[in-house]
Amino acid sequence: MFNNIVQILIAFLAGCGCFASCYLQSSAKVSKPNQKLYGDLGFVFLGLLFLGIGIFKTALLPGLITFCGAFSLLWDLRKM
Repeated sequence: MFNNIVQILIAFLAGCGCFASCYLQSSAKVSKPNQKLYGDLGFVFLGLLFLGIGIFKTALLPGLITFCGAFSLLWDLRKM
């Protein structure tokens, strides 16, 4: 029971984060380098969303999406 509640909470928060990062990425008020960062952050939240809702049999693909988004985000932050 506790595992299901945690899974629902992760999916909800990741969905909110994914929506917010996509909104900020498409906003005209955000500078070009920050749009790239919000795009990378969107991939991190998308991977967490897939992990939270559990639509895949294993956590390999959501983990890979999350890891690649986080790596790209850190790489872009290092370049700034």
